[in-house]
Amino acid sequence: MAENLENLTSIRKDSVKLSDVKVSKSDITFKYHTLNGRKPKACKDYVGIWNSSGGMIPVNQKSRDSDEIKNDDSSGTWTIVDANISSDEYILGYCLTGNPAENEKAYKNVSASAIIPREDGLVGNVINCMDLHIEGNSSSATLTYTILAGMERNEHWLGIWRNGPFINPSDKAEFVQKITDGDSKNVGRIVFNNIGLRRNNIYTLAYFANGWDNKDISNMVAYIHFQI
Repeated sequence: MAENLENLTSIRKDSVKLSDVKVSKSDITFKYHTLNGRKPKACKDYVGIWNSSGGMIPVNQKSRDSDEIKNDDSSGTWTIVDANISSDEYILGYCLTGNPAENEKAYKNVSASAIIPREDGLVGNVINCMDLHIEGNSSSATLTYTILAGMERNEHWLGIWRNGPFINPSDKAEFVQKITDGDSKNVGRIVFNNIGLRRNNIYTLAYFANGWDNKDISNMVAYIHFQI
């Protein structure tokens, strides 16, 4: 008799985000959102400002300006004071790893971006962040992920944990996998077969932008919480 397979049901998902970007004279104020209790100051998170290239961060370019997030609220509001901007269109990017004004490769780990409005009082309305979608059943699952254009996947990896969505370093993952997909497109797909997910359990699948070698969970970019 064929096994009665239970379908996956998504409960919630979240990702690193920028929102409500506003300009007041030469200051830029925005809201940021990180995951898993991240402490931006301790982790040395930065935001960078680039000239916008079709709503995307240009590749292989240092940002024209940057600012370090100097508080440890995992989600909060930050203001870049006396930003060096004019009436051109700029894009703001949130960097989990490195100062983008000093390293032209830091753009590869920008986990969220938003257009900086050209006029005082307006709110940036083009916002990019990572997205995850999972479907399948208790035997196999398919994850579709969308990352920011230009993001490099060399050190990207994902893991599946029971329960969550907050993950502690001591929590044992049910499954981990490095992203080996070398496709330059910003959409990828991973199929999981026979990984032993149990019925009537809740799981968290988390995507990380760095830290594969030591399974560092501090650079979580997105997660999806699901049940079987």
